[in-house]
Amino acid sequence: MRADTGGARGGVMGMLRRRDGRFWERVAALLLVVASVVLVGVHVPKHQFVSPIDEYMYIDYVAKVSSQGVVRTGEGVGEFAREYLACHNARNVGGWPESHCTPEAIADPNSFPNRGTTSADIYTPAYFAVTRVLAQPFLLAGVDFVSAARLTGMFWLALAAVALFFALRRLRIPIMLSVSLSLMMVGSSAAFWSNTFISTDAPAMAAGAVALLLALRTDQHRRAVWWLAAAAVVAAVLKLQLLLPFAAVAVFFLLQRFSAVRHRPRAVRAVLTDRLVLITVGGVLAAVVAQALWMVVRSSIAVGDAGALVASASFTPAALAQELFRFLPGLAVGALDPASTGGGAIIPVGVLTLLVSGGVIGLWGSSSGFTRESNLAVSTLLVATVSAPVLAVVSAILTGQYIALVPRYGLSLLPIALACAGLLFAERRALRIPGAIVAVICYCSVLTIPQ
Repeated sequence: MRADTGGARGGVMGMLRRRDGRFWERVAALLLVVASVVLVGVHVPKHQFVSPIDEYMYIDYVAKVSSQGVVRTGEGVGEFAREYLACHNARNVGGWPESHCTPEAIADPNSFPNRGTTSADIYTPAYFAVTRVLAQPFLLAGVDFVSAARLTGMFWLALAAVALFFALRRLRIPIMLSVSLSLMMVGSSAAFWSNTFISTDAPAMAAGAVALLLALRTDQHRRAVWWLAAAAVVAAVLKLQLLLPFAAVAVFFLLQRFSAVRHRPRAVRAVLTDRLVLITVGGVLAAVVAQALWMVVRSSIAVGDAGALVASASFTPAALAQELFRFLPGLAVGALDPASTGGGAIIPVGVLTLLVSGGVIGLWGSSSGFTRESNLAVSTLLVATVSAPVLAVVSAILTGQYIALVPRYGLSLLPIALACAGLLFAERRALRIPGAIVAVICYCSVLTIPQ
């Protein structure tokens, strides 16, 4: 008799295919890291101006964090940051002629935004401390202080790209499509503004990608939920808006649990007492408490009035309704509209806007019932829609004034929205090569954004 080796041969071939697949995943992840480093490394040395998105205040915080730890409410911006703004001017804004770059003008805080008072006091020192530490190798290599701090954006961008890629692979999205979607995120106007300047938005896409990756791991290994809860607290300490993807994940698990028990008696109670749901929701609540504690500390160490960089708007029902559509479909626009950013931002913003809107709405519309795909789309849509009005109300209560939010506050939801698009197009083989070409075009376009 001849031994049947077909099963053994099939098992060996399957193992080799899996091993080969893991090899190409590592190669793809490495290429995404290189793409992130190149994008930041190309733009930072060419920056001639300060970003108008409060970078002047952030330069001051990074400069002070190693010596005083925290910037206090009412504190004046230091001379280093004032000189940098006066002598480099603000991109797309201007306002400081060459005559302003003099010792006399720099010494006068009243000629600077907010009368020389910082507005970065609302943030914990976490992001700025991390930036200062990550900048140290560049400083040792002879890079100037501001450029070294800006270069740290490549770490956050690479983390976002790699985490999103492996999250998409966990969703069984083909490797080419996973790379393309991750590269589109790297080659975006949002990445240009958030990761090539000093910006508290730098960790935003990383927070969203890590939240998605940990959620998918938790869906398979429930013990990982503690990492998810801890990450939510860390994200909120960096910046409150980074909590949005973790809120979306909490809603996702609520829907997942409800879909599993909806036909049982007392289904709602079963959902609300589920350990996974309790820990994910508890992580979000713990993150809110951490931010609330920071607000108490911030108030107790204040040395003056915070001032106001932007005039307060009327807080009307119409204004609140407008906030409902603040994040979708504008997640990928970046700090400024593409026309103001430069021609290289127009195509990437257009492509990502279509993907974000079409991905979330399309996946929801094409999924039936309480499937994992439908739950992911609904949770993303719900948080993207509701979170902006909630943030606006909280901000108005805390500061006593209403200022319309900007789409970049929802940037941390971009990776989850791209995952929705990936799930929608996962079976469309004909789109894989064109999608890769579009991703490369978007990436190369962002590299050409003028300074």
